[in-house]
Amino acid sequence: MNSSASSTPSSLLRPASLVTNLNSFLIAFIFALTMPTLSVYVAKHLNSSPFEVGIFFVAVSLASVVYAQLLGHYSDKLHDRRRLIAMGMLAGGLACVLFSRLDDYLLALLTGVTLYSFAFASIAQIFAHARDYANENLASNRAVIFNSIIRASAAFAWVSGPPVGYLMLDALGFTQHYFYTGIAFAAVGAGAWLCLPRTRNIPPSHVPPIENKNTMLVLAIVAFSLLYGCNYSYMIALPLYLNEHLNIDIAYAGWIMGTAAALEIPVMILGGWLGSRFALLPLMRIGAAAALALYAGVWVADALW
Repeated sequence: MNSSASSTPSSLLRPASLVTNLNSFLIAFIFALTMPTLSVYVAKHLNSSPFEVGIFFVAVSLASVVYAQLLGHYSDKLHDRRRLIAMGMLAGGLACVLFSRLDDYLLALLTGVTLYSFAFASIAQIFAHARDYANENLASNRAVIFNSIIRASAAFAWVSGPPVGYLMLDALGFTQHYFYTGIAFAAVGAGAWLCLPRTRNIPPSHVPPIENKNTMLVLAIVAFSLLYGCNYSYMIALPLYLNEHLNIDIAYAGWIMGTAAALEIPVMILGGWLGSRFALLPLMRIGAAAALALYAGVWVADALW
């Protein structure tokens, strides 16, 4: 670790730190432009049934899991993750350009499984790159702050991304929206390759294996999987739900998601503060109860407010 470079607060404001922070924001922002609108694209532009919409996202999600495992295994052997970040963004750009040209569901499904899912799986690499950079160039206390800033930047991108995405979709239509977003993907990928600081992959210290299987850990994995599955389904279905069941303009889904993301940032900060002072399990139960209240509220809602 370069202690001389990290001994002052200005280490967080060095050009390399700022570029890494900006890159994480831009990558998250581009995905925030495309992901909330993708269910509308599949349903409306491709004239797909609800079952086909579900199959599309299940296939893309499963492919993303496979890609994430392969990329994680491969990236740990690399000395520089910028190549994977750039490749992922270029794959996302190509996927969006193809989405802008395709009218066939099966071809769009193939594009989503092979290209878009690869791009989505590569998101983890920007956080891994930021961690490598912080471990190599910042003091341990500043590394924690830096990684928190990186994740906050990605979260902040979701405040503006969905509303902007739906404004673009409303103004440009599906074809131009995805075409220009594809160009943005490629530009951010090129910027990541050329501008991100070169880092050295520092392998984690040895973690001893768990001696006994923990039933509570298995239940936690199942619980978190169900919660994330519900959240993903909510994001996919909300635009269509507003339009088809409440007769509300689809663009309002972007504003709802952006507002939720804005409120999420102080809640995350509060959660971190509470987690350092109280037991974590009750806090997670409160979060699960909040999710239950959210989905129940949307279920019975009959107006935008």
